Amino acid sequence: MVEYFGLFAFMICIWILSGASHPAKVKKLQRRVEALERRTGQGVKDSESEVVQMSRLIKELEGKWCIIDSDDLDVEKVRVCDVDGEWVKVEYKEVQYKKGAPEKVKTKLIRVDSIDSVEIAEE
Repeated sequence: MVEYFGLFAFMICIWILSGASHPAKVKKLQRRVEALERRTGQGVKDSESEVVQMSRLIKELEGKWCIIDSDDLDVEKVRVCDVDGEWVKVEYKEVQYKKGAPEKVKTKLIRVDSIDSVEIAEE
């Protein structure tokens, strides 16, 4: 009887650890699957309309400094330069660790569907 209890407890531990250990990876894989479905034409039409609506809302933020939460961005504060149906062009200041080093402005393109949230930053 004790052996069964130990086996049951072991199986529960494996089940808990396998499901809760990689939520970020699961979210990233879901996005990739949705992107593949859109490219092949098998995607849900509601998802496409959500992307179009989000890109329209982000288009209103052109030229403003924002805090964009996305897996594709490593920086916190970016300036929205241009927006189309699927892509957002952002600029950000690269962090300089050397004193007196010139400040570099970098440009990056990110997909609209990879954006989790947008917040307008005070300048």
